[in-house]
Amino acid sequence: MFDNGQMAAGSSADTDTVRALVAALNSLSPAVDDGDRIDRVRLFEELKAVAAAAQAVESRDFEVSQRAQQAIDGVPVKQQGRGIAAQIGLARRISPWAAQRYLGWATILPTELPHTFAALQAGRITEWRATLIARETIWLSRQDRETVDAELAPQLEAWSDRRVEAETRKAGYRLDPQGFLARVRGADKDRRVTMRPAPDAMARLTALLPVAQGVATY
Repeated sequence: MFDNGQMAAGSSADTDTVRALVAALNSLSPAVDDGDRIDRVRLFEELKAVAAAAQAVESRDFEVSQRAQQAIDGVPVKQQGRGIAAQIGLARRISPWAAQRYLGWATILPTELPHTFAALQAGRITEWRATLIARETIWLSRQDRETVDAELAPQLEAWSDRRVEAETRKAGYRLDPQGFLARVRGADKDRRVTMRPAPDAMARLTALLPVAQGVATY
């Protein structure tokens, strides 16, 4: 495990290339016209998507490698995988819980959503849009998930996030209506009320409720 900002010794040429890219981005000349600036904004967006795809692959490969090493070291099967999410979380500056969810996404995206992953690799969609596809197909069988992926891929770049979410749900319902309804019924179990502090001695009260109860409460 490593600390934030700590660099691993003996880095590869590819790792050095990534570091050089980070340095280059931090030293871009501001002396450009607005045409260049807006081009950079678009290129930065594509770069974030490409980086997200590469980060997902690295994270998935790290998990596979760590589990293999733990098996070699004689770690009991039930304990294999411990500590992996914590290391990913530290590298990404997120909690181990969020890192564990991220690892699930990083694992299924290249294998079960190949068209979505290709769009992310090409910089044509955002990481969030790829996350929506994965989230809204999580309950489908692998075959149905791949069908949704292939059907929606050509439109992912043109649609809004909201439409991507709606169209994914619609496709999932068409392929497995019983599973969709079971998912909706299961979601009732996740209802909860939470409270977070807000500035100026205020608080934010949030409720996750079935739609009928939510409307009534509003």
